[in-house]
Amino acid sequence: MKKFLALFLALVMCLALVPLTAVAYGNEYIELEKSNFALREGIVVTTKGITAEMRNTPRPDSPGDPDTLYVGLFSADNLEYELNYHLGRWNLSPPEGTFTHSQEYAPYEAGEYVLVLYHYWAKRVISSLKITVGQAAKAGSISIDKTAYTILNLIHRHQPFTASNTSNIR
Repeated sequence: MKKFLALFLALVMCLALVPLTAVAYGNEYIELEKSNFALREGIVVTTKGITAEMRNTPRPDSPGDPDTLYVGLFSADNLEYELNYHLGRWNLSPPEGTFTHSQEYAPYEAGEYVLVLYHYWAKRVISSLKITVGQAAKAGSISIDKTAYTILNLIHRHQPFTASNTSNIR
């Protein structure tokens, strides 16, 4: 029994020395540290699995030229419109393989956004990932203790001031 307990404690101590890795949020091609960001918080985007075929897909309007592959941040409400008119908050052109880009920031406006891996000219989405910017307000009730009064409350509580009635002057 003592040997089992000693072995068990040794195993527990060894596990405490193993560093824990952060759980990432993502999919097959796009990976983020988390799914919820504060306004203008830095976003580290990791792209992976980008192949030469993905980067060299021909443009629909000019088959001799490759279509540009981008990772862009778009509003979830207007994704199709913004994608068609290139209104992304920012666009990255990821290289083949795995690449980490840390120079981008969450938008100034709170809301739902979509990180999209897409072909620029063909407007073809390869992969997308939803994120939230800004904390949503928690549901609850609001109560107000009426200890403050407006000037109208004060006027209506007192008699109006007249030249013959000066008793309400303080």
